[in-house]
Amino acid sequence: MKLERIRRQHHFRSGALTALILLVLASLSRASELSDDLVGRRKSVMARLDADTMLILWSAPTQRYSADIDYEYRQDSNLYYLTGLTQDGTILVLMPGNASRREILFIKDRDPLREHWEGRRLSVEEAERLTAIETVLPASQFEPVVTALLAGRSTDVISTQDAARFQAALAGGRARLALPLENGRNLTDALSPALQFAQKVRDRFVGFTTIDAAPVLEDLRTVKTPYERKVLARSLEISSEAQRAGMRAARPGATSTR
Repeated sequence: MKLERIRRQHHFRSGALTALILLVLASLSRASELSDDLVGRRKSVMARLDADTMLILWSAPTQRYSADIDYEYRQDSNLYYLTGLTQDGTILVLMPGNASRREILFIKDRDPLREHWEGRRLSVEEAERLTAIETVLPASQFEPVVTALLAGRSTDVISTQDAARFQAALAGGRARLALPLENGRNLTDALSPALQFAQKVRDRFVGFTTIDAAPVLEDLRTVKTPYERKVLARSLEISSEAQRAGMRAARPGATSTR
């Protein structure tokens, strides 16, 4: 009897371990599919942009509910479409004319004290793995890096040779800075991070014009990729299964309980 019990326990543990391994492998497969799709989405955006263009996208700001409590965070749709990241303090820079480093991601600096209350933030390595972007930096480096590029200087991340196309465009007055300009905003609305940045750099730098990136992004997001269609189909299957389960459980006189 004892031997049989041990055998059953071993069988259960082996089955549980196998199930866990399969779950992990499935999760890794989905992560790989998503990161591959994100790479394709960013390539499609850069293909629509002129090589003399720098595109910058910001994460959505947090929204205060009361005192020190925020609403549940929702990421900016365009940034999520290109990175898959759901945390605030994130900025994406795309430079399609660069020789090599065409994608730079800036993520919020780690702060263990704040993370104790607000939840853990992604490390640079985790952001690289999830987005398949090779150049990931703390958000505190965004302004020094981008303002140096707009001034025609090299940075520790992007050399003048790498950004030669964009910097030549700056010198010739034909560079373009693509930002989500949100034309539907009201005059009383607070300025978005993109508009605040546009105001700041127009006062300091020359050689570029500011264009609205929204039409390109909206056009691409309208047509779903094969991966997106697969996810949508699965979500419909889950919704359908849930509705059928609800109908099977329904009966005369039944009421919901909490």
